[in-house]
Amino acid sequence: MRRNGMALVLTLGLIAGCSGARGGGDAIASIEHRLEGRGMLRTFLLAVADEVQRHDWDALVERASPPHRQAQVEDLGMGLPQYAAELLGLHTVGNSIKQGGIITWADLDRLVRIRFTEVDEDLGVLILRGEAQLDDGSVLKIEIWVGTLGGEHVLTGGVG
Repeated sequence: MRRNGMALVLTLGLIAGCSGARGGGDAIASIEHRLEGRGMLRTFLLAVADEVQRHDWDALVERASPPHRQAQVEDLGMGLPQYAAELLGLHTVGNSIKQGGIITWADLDRLVRIRFTEVDEDLGVLILRGEAQLDDGSVLKIEIWVGTLGGEHVLTGGVG
């Protein structure tokens, strides 16, 4: 009996540990109440946080709206590292991840985790704000815009 009880505790512990985001379970903790009944959005945000933590920039860029990506990268010639930084709101005056002349993948690789703290739904897109922790312990502000395209959530933003 005692052995079965221990197995149950271990199983429940494993299930609980696996239910959070691999990219940091605290990524959405502050906004969890705003995600009630929005499972697809919750899954999307957890995946974004996971990709940032794993530095899977290709996957992050793939989450962008294709028309937005085309306008920024192909039409305007923006480099992919800068585009990824802009999708996360990490290339603004006073809040840029850039260390040198241009944003590089190495700049983005300084990201340790992101955490969403605010949700704004007043502008026709979902704007999530929060913070990004860097490997040196410093913190930048993040802001991502989430739209829908073909019933799927996509990252988007301004053009220019």
